[in-house]
Amino acid sequence: MSKVATRLLMRGMQYQEKRLSTITNNMANSATPGYKTFKPVFDGIVSRLAREEEISLSNGARNGIQNTSIDFSQGPLIETGGKYDFAIEGKGFFVINTPNGTLYTRNGQFTISNEKKLVNTSGYPVMGSGGEITIDGTQVSVASDGLVAVDDKPVGTVKIVDFKEKESIQPVGNSLFINTLQDNEEIASTGFSIKHGFLESSNVSVMDELINLINCTRAYETYDAVKEKISEANSKLSEMPRLKS
Repeated sequence: MSKVATRLLMRGMQYQEKRLSTITNNMANSATPGYKTFKPVFDGIVSRLAREEEISLSNGARNGIQNTSIDFSQGPLIETGGKYDFAIEGKGFFVINTPNGTLYTRNGQFTISNEKKLVNTSGYPVMGSGGEITIDGTQVSVASDGLVAVDDKPVGTVKIVDFKEKESIQPVGNSLFINTLQDNEEIASTGFSIKHGFLESSNVSVMDELINLINCTRAYETYDAVKEKISEANSKLSEMPRLKS
C-alpha cells in the first residue's frame, strides 16, 4: 500500500472519529438551554496529490476536520413560567461576569444569589447596562427591552450584546462562550426581544444528528474494512517467495 493511500486512509478514519465526538456531544446537550450545535469543518478531501512518497499534508492530500464551527441560529423558545427565566428572541448574548473575565451565553436560566444578585446557575452575576442587577422583592417583571422591575420599581436593564464576527466566539462550557479576538469588540444588540418566563432550548436537531451518526458509523466501518483488506493483502504479499533473478 502506498504512503499516499495509507495517509489518506488514516486521515479519513481520524476525521470520522472526531465527527463522531462532535455528534455525540451535540446529542448529549440537546436538552441544554441555550446550547448551540457544533458542526465539523472540512479541509477538503483531496486537494491534489504530489509525489506519492513526498506528500505534504499542508499542500497535498488532506482529509479531516481542521476545526468545528458553531451554528448560532436560534433554538425554539419554551415557556416555563419561571420567575428568573429569560430568553432572547433575536440576536445577541447575555453577559456574565466571572472571575476569569467576561463570558457570554444564550442560556437565560437564572436565579438569585444570597446577596440578592441576578446570577446564572453557576453563581456568576448577570450584567445589566449599569452593572450587576439586584433583585430584592417579590414581584419581578421584565420588559421586552430587558428592563427589570421589582415590585413595580425599575432596578436595571439586562445587557444584551452581539459581535460583528462570530468566528472568534468560542465555547468554554456547554452554553458559555468567550470572545477570543480583542479587536472583535462587543456591540449593543438591536432587533431583539426579551421573553420573561421563557427559555431558549438548544438548536440541536436530534433527528439530523441521528442521521449523521448512522452515516458516520457506516463510513468508519468502511474505512476499517478497507484497512483490514489491505492488511491481509500485504500479509499475503510478504509471504510470497522472492522470484529468482
